[in-house]
Amino acid sequence: MNPNPAPPRFFQTREAQDFRQLIEEYQHKVFRLVASVLGPYSDAEAEDVAQEVFLQIHRKADSYRMELNFSTWLFTIARNRALDRRRQSRFRLPHIPVDTLQSAAPNDNPDRRLLIAQCMEALPEIYRTLLYLHYWQGASLDEISEYTGLVPGTVKSYLARGRQRVEAMLKPPRNSHER
Repeated sequence: MNPNPAPPRFFQTREAQDFRQLIEEYQHKVFRLVASVLGPYSDAEAEDVAQEVFLQIHRKADSYRMELNFSTWLFTIARNRALDRRRQSRFRLPHIPVDTLQSAAPNDNPDRRLLIAQCMEALPEIYRTLLYLHYWQGASLDEISEYTGLVPGTVKSYLARGRQRVEAMLKPPRNSHER
């Protein structure tokens, strides 16, 4: 696999048809990454952010350095835009609805789903993003590595740490009177 593939043709031509091709090639990956940062049930907001990403790519095409890996540049912009939106949304409404994880755990009761959602929101951003990408978006370790720029071994380690943190938060507090 070529570690630094050629940049999309759009950066040489600036033609609309080449930009459409760039969007067609990367829109699904950008959406998956953005949705993983924003969390489940944020599809409409993720679509808005993904559109903003491609608008920014078009506006800032002159700032792209051809020697850089395009997908790394694109996914960094997408992740940063999603993080910005997530920070902004915290000042508006609660981020996760009560039934957020319903599709992921259909047999859990609503209280447990809410508890899991709250645990996920309490995680550091990188763990939360990786867990959403892997478990809710179905992304492979290699895809997550591509989206985030992390090596697959680090992705695997962070997934394990994220799961451990969620499990620890889900455990009932120990009663100090128990032995």
